Amino acid sequence: MYYLELQIVASLLIGAAIFLVVYNNFAALVRFANGRREAYLSEISDTFESLFEKHDVRRFAMVHIIATLGLPIVILFTLENLFLAFIVLVFFALYPRFYFFRKRKARNERLEMQILDGLSFIANALKAGLTLPQAFDNIARQMPAPISEEFGLMMQEYRLGVTLDEALTNMLDRIRSANLNIFVSSIMIARQSGGNVADVLEKMTASMKEIARLEGKIDALTAQGRAQALVLSLLPLFLGVTLYYLEPSMIMPLLTTTVGYAVCLLIGIFWGIGVFFVWKIVNIEV
Repeated sequence: MYYLELQIVASLLIGAAIFLVVYNNFAALVRFANGRREAYLSEISDTFESLFEKHDVRRFAMVHIIATLGLPIVILFTLENLFLAFIVLVFFALYPRFYFFRKRKARNERLEMQILDGLSFIANALKAGLTLPQAFDNIARQMPAPISEEFGLMMQEYRLGVTLDEALTNMLDRIRSANLNIFVSSIMIARQSGGNVADVLEKMTASMKEIARLEGKIDALTAQGRAQALVLSLLPLFLGVTLYYLEPSMIMPLLTTTVGYAVCLLIGIFWGIGVFFVWKIVNIEV
């Protein structure tokens, strides 16, 4: 009885201490929370703008916060599974980064496929007597997204007084493309040295097409290896879920005990290391 009363008193004292700390620093905590919220909203808004997509940023942030904090709490109180709640928390906390990464990667892949056509387009426009800014403007008006969006933004900067070299450099900073880097560097060198930009672009287009052909051949040769790597990467998760439904008594100690949590953490670390090295082997860059 005395021990129970001592626990109650200790809990009340801890609660009172927490209340006093929060009360005395309430204004600072509110400022900190508002600052973090604005920084978070600004980051999401900038990311959507870089992808040339229009979304309700506040709604996106609200759904993300509710999913990140609400679902783990529901799982914790309904299933009473701390490990699963933690996994869901981590997944939804990191989901926007994976989402934006996939969106940006898909957009860059489409852009890489369009760069060769864009180079041929510019070379033909220069041979027809157009200037380089006029050729860029035609790409912005006549070619599909995303290359038209990037060149359109570059031409907007150019019309606002930014030099053409600076506008090209800004576009390169936004996209981070190897082919675009070669393209921008070649144009800058040709313009500064007074060379024939159209001839330079034609030769560069031929070189890039050869590189693309080699990349396609390597992708075809390593397709089976990538498929095997994917199967091996997902196999432990599949076996774990299967055993959970077939023999729950074998899996529950991993999900309900401290030793089980440690074992799962160790398994996850070694699994991540193995997946990393397997994908490094099967992904060959030209």
